[in-house]
Amino acid sequence: MTAKFSKTRETIVDVSRNVFGEMGYYNATINDIALACNRGRRTIYTYFKSKDEIYNEVIKVESTKMSAELQNYFSNVLDPHEKLRMYIIKRMEIIRNLVYAHKALKTCFFKEKAHFDQIRREFDKEEIKIVLSILDEGIRRSVFQVLNMSLTAHNLLVTLKAFESNFMEMNPDEALKQRQQEIIRVILYGIFNNNNLR
Repeated sequence: MTAKFSKTRETIVDVSRNVFGEMGYYNATINDIALACNRGRRTIYTYFKSKDEIYNEVIKVESTKMSAELQNYFSNVLDPHEKLRMYIIKRMEIIRNLVYAHKALKTCFFKEKAHFDQIRREFDKEEIKIVLSILDEGIRRSVFQVLNMSLTAHNLLVTLKAFESNFMEMNPDEALKQRQQEIIRVILYGIFNNNNLR
């Protein structure tokens, strides 16, 4: 694969991200992508077999970027508990910004949640890796007690998804901020008094 081929492919993916964001996956066509790229349909088909393939690549690239942003956010934090807290806050912010940056995703998030979850499967895979690394570090430092890391990571991700709508407001008032903090506290500590934990 030549440098020019790779660069053109990257450009198509980058432009397609905006096309899908504005029009949505179902409404966008190869013609729309070609027009936005200032290229012909045949050129697009030189690099991608279908709209699906372009869309999958867009999601893959976006997922990698979000994962890197999450990792960088708490990379210098040593305490696993604090790292997990920061991860929860930052991932909610990233999801919110992503939803509001793309008109189609905003509609999808609030009206077609099942489809939104399908779209971000790639990001889910990246998130599971991040959570597993935090859990592993917490276990090694005797901060967390986890019997099944895979199940715990999966359950944490499901729990976070369930609370996402509480973090979607761009300018939360004090009452909502308080509710968000309470959600994070419950996720991190559960309902037990710390003194009663064994």
